[in-house]
Amino acid sequence: RQELMVPRGGRSGAEDASRIHSLTHGTIHFRGIVALPAGLQVLERMGGMEAIQRHTQTLVVELMNRLNKLVHSNGTQVIEIYKSLSGTKDLGGPTVAFNVLRSDGSYVGYNEVSKLASLNRPPIQLRTGCFCNPGACQLALNKSDEEIIHNYTSAGHVCGDDTDIVDGKPTGAIRASMGKDSIWEDIDVLVSFLEKAFVDSTDACERQDAWDGVPRQVVLSEV
Repeated sequence: RQELMVPRGGRSGAEDASRIHSLTHGTIHFRGIVALPAGLQVLERMGGMEAIQRHTQTLVVELMNRLNKLVHSNGTQVIEIYKSLSGTKDLGGPTVAFNVLRSDGSYVGYNEVSKLASLNRPPIQLRTGCFCNPGACQLALNKSDEEIIHNYTSAGHVCGDDTDIVDGKPTGAIRASMGKDSIWEDIDVLVSFLEKAFVDSTDACERQDAWDGVPRQVVLSEV
């Protein structure tokens, strides 16, 4: 297969020696190391990793079921779930990766979804892009090597940028993650947001009621 990744600083004779360092960011997380004993005690009090896994998998299955039930007024699906990047009963991992579709079948950019989610009340934090796994992302999105190269040469798309749609196709996805502290109400908030923001309803009054109480104008500033 063709090499689609280039180490930071380009290629050099010292590439192999610096490969690990290129993946390291800053100071070692010494506070996290110090907190390990307390963290392990918390996990033990909660019943261990098996109990947490049962809890998060229950939430993931419920979220996937509810996302699959979101449909536009013309009967088309609102959510496209990528099972290879998501967790199920058969495949571990408390995550659901998806993209949002309009009623005409076109994709909503994952950056648009993420930014609107952050303005929701309560705010929703979603991870977007390829989740630091470009190979799995390419397979999930069913993209060829030629498409990946085209996205770079035509749109300059690289990991971590804001280019979420190229030639009408997504360059990544949206990921919702469940953890030990996640609860049923978290799913309610996410599904309600997606329904209000992206489901195309034939009833204009119904859409208006869904947005009652939401600010009509939001001003953002750099902090």
